Amino acid sequence: MLALPWTSAAEPNRNRSVRRVSCLGATYFIKQFGPTQWNNRLRFQTTTPRARDDAAREAAVTLALHHAGITAPRPILRAANGKGSIYICAEIAGQPLAELLLLGKANAAMLLTAAKFCGDLLRRGFWLPDLSAEHLF
Repeated sequence: MLALPWTSAAEPNRNRSVRRVSCLGATYFIKQFGPTQWNNRLRFQTTTPRARDDAAREAAVTLALHHAGITAPRPILRAANGKGSIYICAEIAGQPLAELLLLGKANAAMLLTAAKFCGDLLRRGFWLPDLSAEHLF
């Protein structure tokens, strides 16, 4: 999948990049992480869901969301080596809220729904450091 044509799905940061790849009529996100930072390794070992690296944590959170009845991308593959980890998931249907915001198509009702959704996630115990429009919605 890494050899397929791709577009950037999120701004890269110091430890990860996210590619959007279309293949066989479906779209996937490929998240590549560098070595897991020490503070994340500590957090991943002391909070749930437990994980060894960034990709494992992301996959575990996605599965926990699924088990709680919350629509989330479908995990496809997770792998790691000493240099980093990778997580591939299938895109869910719909138009991203970040895209709607950029196009000026997000209305007050959508934003209220998104805020309530974030609040519900927190109430249900899903503390996510990145509750941004491009990450969740």
